[in-house]
Amino acid sequence: MPEFLKTVGAARFGVMAGVAAVLTAFFLYIAGAITEPPKTILFSGLESRDAAAVTGKLDGMAVKYDVKDGGTILVPADQVTKLRMALAQDNLPAAGVGYEIFDKSDAFGTTAFVQNINHQRALEGELSRSMQTIEGIQAARVHLVVPEQQIFARTEQQPSASVVLKTAGRMDRGQVQAIQHLVAAAVSGLSADRVAIVDDRGNLLAGGDDKSGPDALARNQDEDTTNYENGLRQRVEAIVTSIVGAGRVQVQVAADINYNHTQTTSESYDPDSKV
Repeated sequence: MPEFLKTVGAARFGVMAGVAAVLTAFFLYIAGAITEPPKTILFSGLESRDAAAVTGKLDGMAVKYDVKDGGTILVPADQVTKLRMALAQDNLPAAGVGYEIFDKSDAFGTTAFVQNINHQRALEGELSRSMQTIEGIQAARVHLVVPEQQIFARTEQQPSASVVLKTAGRMDRGQVQAIQHLVAAAVSGLSADRVAIVDDRGNLLAGGDDKSGPDALARNQDEDTTNYENGLRQRVEAIVTSIVGAGRVQVQVAADINYNHTQTTSESYDPDSKV
């Protein structure tokens, strides 16, 4: 080695070593870029608070991601569905995207298709925000299906919607119907009976307007249970409040009512019988 240095020279050897290091780093970068899976959009148009929360969660999950324009997050394409479900369980993104999405886009440089998509996303976000102002609803997600209008189509496809709610307790039938009408009123051509609602525990709160059958029976039983729970909770709160004072009581009631067992009491009178 010393003889090689004498022959080549220390300065020239240093240059050769530097070039070799640069080439090695370059080839490693190329190899990494080739083997890295393609990325696709996980969320776009996020507010800074939501973007920070999502990237923090991705860091904790050891997921590689890229951030563009502050509010667009890209992740490996084969993980998008799984990541969206995992983040949805943590109510992320929390705020959703509303009509402010149009403040961040150039209307003159946007195609009609993208404009329609943005309008639908904005409407979903605004509806979610409106629902979260209702007492008892902690988080909400709205998904709209609005078919493209076909001029020469013989049958017109009807729009539909699905809503996922995270609630602090049971919702009565009136609240569920109010949410259905809220969504239906915001979408042209959408009827309330085409708005399906489920809670974060997987319970179907609304899925149609059928007045009979097992689904209607289950809804009536749920409503009866909710009314019983609310009545019992109010009575317990009134009793305990009279003892400890107002504002110092919090009562939660979870009733398990057996609808499979019935008890019937009847009285009959036979006019021909002798006393």
